[in-house]
Amino acid sequence: MLAARKSNVIELIKYDMHCVDNSKDPEYLFYTKSMLNRSITHYLMLKAEENIPVNFEKLCDEVNKRIGGRSTIYEVLQDGLNRGYFTKSEADNDKRLRLYTLSEHYSNYLIKGLEICCERILQAG
Repeated sequence: MLAARKSNVIELIKYDMHCVDNSKDPEYLFYTKSMLNRSITHYLMLKAEENIPVNFEKLCDEVNKRIGGRSTIYEVLQDGLNRGYFTKSEADNDKRLRLYTLSEHYSNYLIKGLEICCERILQAG
């Protein structure tokens, strides 16, 4: 049973690394640029599903310090904002807080990529 689970995890990792056919997609290049890019993207995606707003301080608290510190988290957020992958808005209750979310385009891109990966994994059996 454990060997089968380990094999499934290895297949997931293998397919995750090679799921997107066109690795020149700017969205894919941004996503795979670093572990920090992926971590921030995953965190924003999960919190959006839970309908929980995310601000810079919350991101800094949640991201593993071995992956990235405050300045690199800020750089990834700015890069994502500049490319249109993230959006930034003010919090209703505190105008000083800036809330970050995935843009609709980037979110749709990620969901489509995950669907492709899942289909390939299921086909591989």
